[in-house]
Amino acid sequence: TLKYFTDGNTMGEDYQGPRSLEALEQFASDTLNKKCIVGSEEEMAKDTSLCSDKERDYAKKMRGKTVEEQKAQIERLENLKNGKMK
Repeated sequence: TLKYFTDGNTMGEDYQGPRSLEALEQFASDTLNKKCIVGSEEEMAKDTSLCSDKERDYAKKMRGKTVEEQKAQIERLENLKNGKMK
């Protein structure tokens, strides 16, 4: 059984589709590789934004920060992404 996990789903779901490489790649692209489209609170609340509650909450929190605080957070996240922790 193949299981896949989406945001907030700790139990996972059984994959029921075909097992060919092409089918799995298509499933991953269509189902698992969805990115949140960041915008205004109204834009992010739409289903088409593909944003989770966690992503919406984070964006709302960051909107309340100063430009300097936002830049510092971006730098921190880039360092984490590149394996550099202070």
